[in-house]
Amino acid sequence: MAEPSFAIDADARAQFLKLTLVGDWDAAITARFAAEVMATLRGMMSGGMAHGQLRTLLDMRRKGVVPQVVANEFARILHKDSPSRRVAILASGALHRLQVKRLMDDRCALFDTEEEARAWLFAD
Repeated sequence: MAEPSFAIDADARAQFLKLTLVGDWDAAITARFAAEVMATLRGMMSGGMAHGQLRTLLDMRRKGVVPQVVANEFARILHKDSPSRRVAILASGALHRLQVKRLMDDRCALFDTEEEARAWLFAD
């Protein structure tokens, strides 16, 4: 498995946030990720993005199954109080997809390709 890492790509004008997660995570990288996501969201909100209008693409295709502490943090990010209107999730492997499904709510959908995910996110 690849070294644990993440990338955050934000486009405030399009109200779009792409989060790419790689590798097997522990509590330390999860905390770093959460802090950077929150800082990015604060910047987007101060730049004029309305709460509840964000389209989020969460790419976890190269990420391993997560321990419970990490799953709890992801659940916070996907919580109904988050600024996301829709969350498209990319995951691979049956176990990983099952784990992701437990965190999803009615604003979330699971996809196989980024093209399908983006089409769903921007279909209004």
